[in-house]
Amino acid sequence: MEHIGQSPEIFIKILKELYRICKNHALIQISVPHPRHDNFISDPTHVRPITIFSLSMFDRALNEKWEKNGAANTPLALIHDVNFCIEDSSYDLEDVILTKFNTGEIEKPQLDYMIKHDNNIFAQINIKWRVIK
Repeated sequence: MEHIGQSPEIFIKILKELYRICKNHALIQISVPHPRHDNFISDPTHVRPITIFSLSMFDRALNEKWEKNGAANTPLALIHDVNFCIEDSSYDLEDVILTKFNTGEIEKPQLDYMIKHDNNIFAQINIKWRVIK
């Protein structure tokens, strides 16, 4: 997904077509490099970061909640008449960070700090994105 739709208009058209061709309750499994990892940053063919929050903008129920609460978030599901729901997500720690965490060299508070402030902590984001029609 990080390779497609260099312009927002093209990206939206691709997602709308994905929605159109999927059956109700289809599960789309997405694995993308974390946007703050060198695997994402250094590849010139990566045209956009994919994040949990960016994909949640295509969730109709969440969009309606945002509108009800007066949030400034862009309700892309309502604007483009699609409905994808993030069913599950996880992050894969970079191997060296995972090893240091598992051996106690890095403790949870330090890892939490690193996640907020450093690059190359998470290598990948995994998302299960459900089609709702």
